[in-house]
Amino acid sequence: MHLLSTQTGQTMVNTATAAAPFGAGFTPEQVATADKLEMWGTGIKDAGDEYCEFRLFSNGVIVDTKKVMGY
Repeated sequence: MHLLSTQTGQTMVNTATAAAPFGAGFTPEQVATADKLEMWGTGIKDAGDEYCEFRLFSNGVIVDTKKVMGY
């Protein structure tokens, strides 16, 4: 897996709450205490299915994750 993007602020809120496949589909309540969103994805050379994983952070700790199939 590879780190595709890191977001904070309103951009993070928009991506984190957008429905898949354009975002993670977290609820506003889940995002309310978050301060960072990381998006990780598989590459063509990685074994297995292709997917993106959204990691929601609060104070440096992962508080939730969501996996969206596809790339």
